[in-house]
Amino acid sequence: MGIEINCANLFLRAKEAGVPMESIVTVGRQNFALSDDAVERLETVIPASLSELKGKSLDEKFAETFFQALGFSTVHSVDVSDYESCTHLHDLNAPIPDEWRNQYDVVFDGGSLEHVFNLPVALKNCMEMVKTNGHFMAFTPCNGFMGHGFYQFSPELFYRVFSEENGFELRSLVLIEMAPRGAMYLATDPATTKARTYLESPHPISALVIARKLDIRPVFQSPPQQSDYSARWLDNQDGQGGPAAPGDAGLRKFPSRWVPGFVLNPVRRALRRRRHRLEGRKGLSRIDSLEDITF
Repeated sequence: MGIEINCANLFLRAKEAGVPMESIVTVGRQNFALSDDAVERLETVIPASLSELKGKSLDEKFAETFFQALGFSTVHSVDVSDYESCTHLHDLNAPIPDEWRNQYDVVFDGGSLEHVFNLPVALKNCMEMVKTNGHFMAFTPCNGFMGHGFYQFSPELFYRVFSEENGFELRSLVLIEMAPRGAMYLATDPATTKARTYLESPHPISALVIARKLDIRPVFQSPPQQSDYSARWLDNQDGQGGPAAPGDAGLRKFPSRWVPGFVLNPVRRALRRRRHRLEGRKGLSRIDSLEDITF
């Protein structure tokens, strides 16, 4: 877990947008994963010295200097172990102490929540630590990271979790290909597009998440439900039947009586992949930079 170039650009945009930056807590102590050359380029846009981040190995570089240069006067970190000298020792599988609630302008996860087994509790902890009008921000694995942690996440999860019902508004969600000059896509709420979001790529994909806290409300008083199923259940209650479940019913109408399976099955798979690509990209808009994100 650490601050790489996309995370650094996220915080530069946040500062430019006027996001409150007095206090921050990070999930795990964050390393600073930029090269010395990249640090020097950062110094041209941050009116503060980052010399402490130069000439060190990754294990020796931590992000406090970067956060303080941005204007944070309080920089805390929470971890289950003190092996990286975090400020707060706590297992996020369990609820946080009362005195941590509503305390931070920014709660940042740079790639730690996927390692916490009791994810709903860990997310709730993060949400409760954010001050009203503060932000939860994350840069987290979305696809192609199997084996990295317990979980990989989807836009559906974040849109359902950071909802008005839970006292939040998800402001921006960007999917980023983890490759040199990798593509970036703004992801719309699947409840708006009425389609599941899929993004096939030869590269791993991370999600950059920005959510603002509207007010203090009970988190997960009702457990989040996946939007397409919720819509289907509502339609059934209204007697409208609802949309058919995603599947390949149309493909099953292929003339299998006359076409051998070894010919038909590859065609079915190709058509299914094409349908997934087209359907899943309904909510994705290609962007060139993080200038298009909203806080």
